[in-house]
Amino acid sequence: MRAIHRELTAAEEIEFRDWARTVFKPGQEINPTWHPVVIEECEQMIEEETIVRRISDTCTDLVQRPEFSAVDLVVQRDRDNGIVTVKFFNIGFRG
Repeated sequence: MRAIHRELTAAEEIEFRDWARTVFKPGQEINPTWHPVVIEECEQMIEEETIVRRISDTCTDLVQRPEFSAVDLVVQRDRDNGIVTVKFFNIGFRG
């Protein structure tokens, strides 16, 4: 059975996207009966999670190089604008 969904106003679309970001966590199954806007937002979250994971893995590989003795790493994605920030703390060098 195929669901028919109504068109959303701009305000409703924002609400639906916010709802998706509140309820859905990457790794969960996307409910195929959800509104297409919610599904699209969930798929976007999965893509963002994949990008953040790749950046984190790359940075982790970088800080595990032999010339570093210690590095704390934080990778974050801003929910509002999608910008990924990589922060390095307590960098120590072997010398």
